[in-house]
Amino acid sequence: MVFATATALMGFRDFRTSSSDATGRYAGNGVDDFSEFKRLVSRWRAETYFLPSVREKVENPAFRRIVEMREKVIPWIISEIRRTPDFLVMALGFLVPDNPIPDSTRGKINEIVDFWLTWAQRTAPHAD
Repeated sequence: MVFATATALMGFRDFRTSSSDATGRYAGNGVDDFSEFKRLVSRWRAETYFLPSVREKVENPAFRRIVEMREKVIPWIISEIRRTPDFLVMALGFLVPDNPIPDSTRGKINEIVDFWLTWAQRTAPHAD
């Protein structure tokens, strides 16, 4: 699978450790998770739009923080890539166990987005 070793290569901390407190707010700043997610996505897109390397895009601190928000962001990412297909889709590879993306899609962002949207229709709740 494309993302099989990505977590280790990119140096992500284990996203299974909690980054939210008991109230569902993102730890450290009191912002609700969805607002924090939207803020991080906007920041990530602004900071990485002109970067040519996928590696640079996923090593960005905002991208890392999105992944560290764990599984709760999966439906929000699906909703985002449905509206704006982009490299945010790569976060799903870090979040979904048994990543279903075949190696043949490597570098084909539209195919990767289509694959995840199809996966979401079958398995994930919709965030719209």
